[in-house]
Amino acid sequence: MNGLKAAREQCKMTIQEVADKLGVSKQIVSAWEKGKKVIPDARKKQLSELFGIPESRLGEISEEEVKELEHIASGTIVEVDKTNDEAFRERMMLYTSKAYQASVYAKISQEKDEQKAIEKKIHKHFECSDASPIKNQLSHIERANKLYGSFDNVVELLYKSDAKERSLYFGRIAEFLYAMELELGGEIDKKLLGSEMSGAPTKKGVDRARKTFANSMEASRTASQEAIENASEIMGKIIESQIKAKGLSKDANPIDVLVDYALDHDILIDPENDIKRVD
Repeated sequence: MNGLKAAREQCKMTIQEVADKLGVSKQIVSAWEKGKKVIPDARKKQLSELFGIPESRLGEISEEEVKELEHIASGTIVEVDKTNDEAFRERMMLYTSKAYQASVYAKISQEKDEQKAIEKKIHKHFECSDASPIKNQLSHIERANKLYGSFDNVVELLYKSDAKERSLYFGRIAEFLYAMELELGGEIDKKLLGSEMSGAPTKKGVDRARKTFANSMEASRTASQEAIENASEIMGKIIESQIKAKGLSKDANPIDVLVDYALDHDILIDPENDIKRVD
C-alpha cells in the first residue's frame, strides 16, 4: 500500500487538504499516491514533517509498515535500520504495542470528528426560527457575529504572539470558559485541567476565574436593578408632571400619559416591544 495514502487516511485528511497544505493541486497528490509521479525531494520533506514519518515510508510499504506509521508519528517507536538493529526494533514494537493504546493518528481522527460536531453547533447558534420577526433574526445574528468574531480575533492575535506566551494565554482563556460553564450549571472534564508548569488550565485557575465571573455577574445584576429603579422614578415624575400640566385625573392610565408625552416630544416608540396605548 502507498504510505502517503495510508498516513493521510489515518489522519482523516482529504487529498485536497494535503494539497492545500503543500500548495499544490490535488491531482498532483493523487498522482503521488497512485505512483504515477515521483514525489520531489522538497515535497517529501514537507510530507514527512506533516505526518511525522520518515520519507522512506511515503512510497509503497507493507501492511506491517502501515500499522507502524501511527506509532512512528506518535514518537512511540524509533525508526531504526533493520540491518543495524533488528532486535532493538522488535523490542520497541513490543513495548509500544503494550504501553500505548492511542496514537497521534487516532487522536487527530477523534479530534477532527469533534471539530465537525462543534462546527455544526456553532452554525446553529447563527440560526433563528423562520417564524421570528426579521428584527429578532437580525438581533440573533448580530449577537453571534460579535461573540464569535471577537473570539476569532483573539485567537488570530494569539497565533501571532510568542509561543510560550500563547500557551499561557490559551490556558487562562480556557479557565475562564470552564468557569462560565460551571456557573451556568454545566460540567467539565477534570482531565482538561493540567499543571501550572505547562501553562495549561488548572483547577486553581478555574476556581479563581469562577469567583471573578460570579462577582462580575452580581455587579451587573445590581447595576441593572438600579437602572430599572431609576427609570421607574423618572417615569413616575413624568406622569406626575403631565397630570398637573394637562389637568388630567389622578386616575388617568399611566401608559396613556407616557404615550402622549412621547408623542408630544417626538420620542419614537416601538409598537411591538415598547409601551403601547391602551384603547
